[in-house]
Amino acid sequence: MTESSNEKEAKQQETSNLLTFRFALICALLYYLSAEIHETGHWLAAILLGANFALGFNRWEILSETTTSGQRLVILASGPATTLVLIAVGAILSIRLKQTVPHRISLLLLFYNSLLLLVSNLLGVLPSGMGDSGWMAYYLGVSKLVIILPFVLVTIVAMILGLRMFPPDLKAAKPILLLVIVFGIIMGLIIVLDRLVWVSYET
Repeated sequence: MTESSNEKEAKQQETSNLLTFRFALICALLYYLSAEIHETGHWLAAILLGANFALGFNRWEILSETTTSGQRLVILASGPATTLVLIAVGAILSIRLKQTVPHRISLLLLFYNSLLLLVSNLLGVLPSGMGDSGWMAYYLGVSKLVIILPFVLVTIVAMILGLRMFPPDLKAAKPILLLVIVFGIIMGLIIVLDRLVWVSYET
């Protein structure tokens, strides 16, 4: 009887570990894709405007000397705009979808894109930080806070909305901690890959 109980507990633990691994894998993939779709927004805007453009994993550079300030502003705004679209899509699908798996993926889409935009804008508040919002403020001739604060408010509201819709098992400390850890790992990986790409490009 004891062996049967132990075997049952072992199987339950194995199932739990497998689900945790799958959850972490989905989180990592979804965040990575979200980050690269953000960069793709910049790239598409540059292509449409005819700008010569170099794109990395986390940075980009306009190579055309004839690109106007207005064109640069459009290219800068296209990344955050793309992320806002992903946030909106995640929110709408989270509300409309009832099936467990699609609903959870939609919530993760909402959560990670909100977190991505929130962190990037909070880093832009630093004296040495620029990012998309900082450069948008530069070309508009306004304070960084004028651009950053609306983004921060929108993303905080979106994250609260997403967290309120999280099912009970995702609201526990372990899944929330896993979400944040995956975010940090993938962000670090993207930064490392980006630096490797730019080092090879510049040499």
